[in-house]
Amino acid sequence: MDLRRNLRAAATRALQATKKQERTSTFDVDLAIALVSAPLLQTGEALREDVWSFMSCVLVPELVYFRFGKTRERFLGGSRNTLQRLWLRGRLFDRGEDHPDRWQLLDALTEDALFQLEDRPTLAGDPRLARAIAEAWVTTAAATGRTRMEPIMRRALRGLRMRREIRSLGQLSDDGLEKAVMGEFETAVGETARGEDG
Repeated sequence: MDLRRNLRAAATRALQATKKQERTSTFDVDLAIALVSAPLLQTGEALREDVWSFMSCVLVPELVYFRFGKTRERFLGGSRNTLQRLWLRGRLFDRGEDHPDRWQLLDALTEDALFQLEDRPTLAGDPRLARAIAEAWVTTAAATGRTRMEPIMRRALRGLRMRREIRSLGQLSDDGLEKAVMGEFETAVGETARGEDG
């Protein structure tokens, strides 16, 4: 089956990594790309939890086991399913086929940054907003360093959630959305530098 072969091939690079963090990061990125690229998963079938359960329990259970061991919820369909979570992540942070660095956001964001964003449906539920946040994270991390990003991300997301209560960020133009999101990250950088409680 092509899908099984493609998913196993995507996991190959991760299986060869020697460090655990590199192994899990590579696995997540490569499998997310393979899942988003699979023709079968570009249909409504990808919205069915039983499809993800089948893939995780029958098609490639060894890949789910490699990533999360025997944790039951990682095999069953739903938001905790290993493959479904990676497919959603891939769709959320895909810059589009025409972009020269289509998958950079998947590769650049830390697991903490991805989780902080994905765990907030009010932000992750709008793919355009989620990508704008990811782009701002990458820009800010380049300026401040990735190791400083956890508190900055938390503050920026809190500011964006509050702003969203007042105005629909989804109604902003692309430029307006980029400025609003970058503004929250810049504010968060300043607050973090001053050591303000967050």
